Amino acid sequence: MKKILPLIFWLTAAAVQGQEKIDRLMDSFSTTGQAHYKSLVIREKQTKAIEKIIKTLEINNTLKANEFYQAFKNESKNAVFSENKQTTDNKSFTLIFQEETQSRIYILETGKLRMQVQVIITKNNPDKK
Repeated sequence: MKKILPLIFWLTAAAVQGQEKIDRLMDSFSTTGQAHYKSLVIREKQTKAIEKIIKTLEINNTLKANEFYQAFKNESKNAVFSENKQTTDNKSFTLIFQEETQSRIYILETGKLRMQVQVIITKNNPDKK
C-alpha cells in the first residue's frame, strides 16, 4: 500500500501536468493577440450549472504550431486515448483525458496556412448512464 499510494499521486500529477502545458500555451496565445480565441459555455437549463466548455484557438502563423504539436506529442502518453494523423500538408492530433469529475478532449489541426486547437471540457455526470 505504501508503494502504491505514491504511484497513484505521480500518475495523477503527470496527467494534470500534461493538460496544463497545453492549457498554458492556449492562454498565452489567446492573451497576446497572436490568435483568434473563442470560448463557448453550455449550461444546464434548470440549475445553470456548466455542462460543457468549448475553447477554440486559431493561429495563421503555422511556425507557432510546432510548440503545440510538441506539447500534444509529449502529453499523448498521459492521455487515455491518443490519435496522431499526418499527411504531406496536414497534421491532426487528438488527446482524451478522463478524470473523475470531467473529461477533456484536446484536438490539434495544422495545415500550410493555419493551425487550430480545440479543447472540449465535459462534466461527468454519474446520474446519466
